[in-house]
Amino acid sequence: MIDKISNWLLDKVVSGNKSEEEKEILLFGITRIVEDIPKAIGIIIISTLLGILKEVAIVTVVLMLYKTMTGGVHAKTNLGCFLYSLLFYLVIVYTSKFLVLTGVNKVGVYTIIYIFCMYTIFVYVPADVPEIPKVNIKLRRALKIKAIIVLNAIYIVGLIIIKDNIIQNLIIYSAFYISLMTTRTIYKLFRNQYGYETYIPDELI
Repeated sequence: MIDKISNWLLDKVVSGNKSEEEKEILLFGITRIVEDIPKAIGIIIISTLLGILKEVAIVTVVLMLYKTMTGGVHAKTNLGCFLYSLLFYLVIVYTSKFLVLTGVNKVGVYTIIYIFCMYTIFVYVPADVPEIPKVNIKLRRALKIKAIIVLNAIYIVGLIIIKDNIIQNLIIYSAFYISLMTTRTIYKLFRNQYGYETYIPDELI
């Protein structure tokens, strides 16, 4: 069903002058969107029942801004993706609610998270997959720079503009978990492969 819907949408939005490679990339993106709609509805329903819809919305904003630049692992199945996404939200929300730090402790933890996030940006970002590899050097450099800008914006908003401790946690912990999902350890855990590593260095353009 998902394949039929995705191919129908591809036929509606793609002109005839696209190459087969371009169509494959577009179809991959369209399929991801079609697959994500029921997952998003499920997460909204569950978060509403748990009374954490506002917190999930805040995490989603950070996810959309930051993960777009960093990339990260992908689950192998739709069910796995839904369960992973749900766990991602629940861990961040409840960690933010119950691990509220103040004073020196908060500054220390937030500083460690910032250093870790910067490390992952320089080493792993953009963390791609073979289906949509990012092998263009200029593109990879641009995504790194944008990730650094977004990360710093997150910290400015989280530490200076926002005063509520739980909301601060939601923002900063989200950045941490998103960065964590780009690391080699997590890629091995999810049995993912970095897309750019499927190309030899001489093929990077």
